[in-house]
Amino acid sequence: MMHGNYIEYRKGSILYFTKQMKKAENISKKKLKTELKLYEKQGVVLKLEDRKMSPKEIARACFAAEEGSYMRDYVCDEDGELKMLCFNLIKENK
Repeated sequence: MMHGNYIEYRKGSILYFTKQMKKAENISKKKLKTELKLYEKQGVVLKLEDRKMSPKEIARACFAAEEGSYMRDYVCDEDGELKMLCFNLIKENK
């Protein structure tokens, strides 16, 4: 049975658990977006798969990835200053 965005497999704890998981995922996504906004304010270029993207777009992609997960690649200049943060999809072996 469907209830909004949640599937109820049986009454009780499972429905509650899926709502809590969704809530936790939303909190994590907001934290990532906030972190990326701070990098952006410091002049760090944000990229997803070699394309410049907004913090919102990157956070959405990271939490929507089904075929793997995104790995961060920190790119610094000669003085060790962070200049670019790239997110690259690492596909899971099946």
